[in-house]
Amino acid sequence: MTMVITDTREDVAASPEYSATVGFLLNHLILRYLAHYFAICLLKSRIDDHALNYISVEIPTIVIEYAGDDNFDKHLLNAVESGCQAFIATEKTAGPFFDSFLPVHDGAVQRSMEKRLIILLQPNSSIFRDISETFIIEGQGNGRYILPSKPNVSAQIDGTELWLVVLFCEIVNCTTEIMMASEWGTVFDNGTKVGLIGAPAEHLVDITFAGLYTWYSSFQYLAFTAVHSRSGCTCIVAKPHIVANWRTPFLSFSGPLWSAVALAFLTGAVAVCVMERSRQRILNLTHALKYTFSDAILVMIGFFMEQSVPMPNELVASVLLFSTLMFAGFMIGSSYNGGLASTMIVPQYEPCVNNVHELAEARMTWTGVSVSWIYSILLAYQPDMLTLLKTFREWDEETIARRASDRDVAIIVERMEYGHFAFPPMSIESMKGRQMLTDDVYWESVVGMCSKTWPARARFDRMVLDLKAFGILAHWEFIGVIRFLSLESQQVIRYSRDSGGDECTPLRISNITGALLILAVGLASSS
Repeated sequence: MTMVITDTREDVAASPEYSATVGFLLNHLILRYLAHYFAICLLKSRIDDHALNYISVEIPTIVIEYAGDDNFDKHLLNAVESGCQAFIATEKTAGPFFDSFLPVHDGAVQRSMEKRLIILLQPNSSIFRDISETFIIEGQGNGRYILPSKPNVSAQIDGTELWLVVLFCEIVNCTTEIMMASEWGTVFDNGTKVGLIGAPAEHLVDITFAGLYTWYSSFQYLAFTAVHSRSGCTCIVAKPHIVANWRTPFLSFSGPLWSAVALAFLTGAVAVCVMERSRQRILNLTHALKYTFSDAILVMIGFFMEQSVPMPNELVASVLLFSTLMFAGFMIGSSYNGGLASTMIVPQYEPCVNNVHELAEARMTWTGVSVSWIYSILLAYQPDMLTLLKTFREWDEETIARRASDRDVAIIVERMEYGHFAFPPMSIESMKGRQMLTDDVYWESVVGMCSKTWPARARFDRMVLDLKAFGILAHWEFIGVIRFLSLESQQVIRYSRDSGGDECTPLRISNITGALLILAVGLASSS
């Protein structure tokens, strides 16, 4: 809000009574409109009248005296950073204030809303320039293009976030002008501003929307609107394939357990062989055939297969050894039988990526249509996040759709606040071959980004919070999904991890393929 106090007298400087009257009026205006602010800033020059000296309201005040040098911007920046939310300027300082207002506020960290300005002007002031009228192009759309320029062509604004702009302009009676950008962009450290994010920082537009999050890098140059949504970044990965049936006999034990069983088997075979040869020597069984290691192997196979085997009992050592091996073989055989029964009835799947940690551990490529997907984790220090930064790839929509069936690629999916999902274009068949991770890579608050000096930000924020409180944004999300995505794809992604009911299946000939393979190998070897 701007208030202009114009003096209609020519000899103001010679009238202390008038200065006192203006000072009294300023005190009233400050109490009425500026008292709730953290601080106000008085901008004056040495030749101004002394009306500002009559301000007696007890409110934090910062006084800047304009001397015509280059330090004015620095002093004004310090005042803004100190909390000045309202300004009182005179005829001499209004021009420099307007010239410095944008660059000073663009460089400031403080970005308070609803700033107010009071200007004390002399008669016939030329401070304000003429504002040319801007006419909206007639057409069927609800906006018009400004960049790229499209003369005599109206724009049709559509989509969940852009509906906020359309509704706001209907409420405040403004014209919606559209700027199209091909990338999210950013503001670089050297001040270069590109893309959608760079547009409000360059004051090409007032506000921008495109699934923008509360990124620290953007906060340095822009102001954020009220949060209108929550967004989670997750991925859909290839579903695991069923393990080949020939591997069924080997699925009962894990790799380390098979190693332990093999070690126990060989140790037992060596112990049996040594014990039997010692028994033959102690009992002087010269007529008996020499006990071989093959005999020991067959005895151990009998123990592990829970079959009967000859167990000599002439020596106590033999009894103890064979009793121990019989118990161990019984335990191992029973465990194997239990595992085999479960693997033959319940389908077994290959290992797959289920969560973010496994995605990073597998060093699988995860991809999105824009590099902005990793803006939120650029400052992360967790090992998994650092790995994901290295394995991210930016692909266009055509590449993602073409490689949607690749099993070594994870595709980014946005988990929206009210239970829906946004994803790059791909076929339903490719989508059915994928499942969603159990957790999010990260989640963020979705905002609009505007210039730090956009005067309508406070009203826009109030509208956003009202819409959110009334449930309108949830309805808009549902409408947007129906119009731009599909309910079938939403169901496919939502239930991608469901097993589809009871996975128990009747035994088939394929379940004994592994046993038949072992038999075939044995017959071939023996022949």
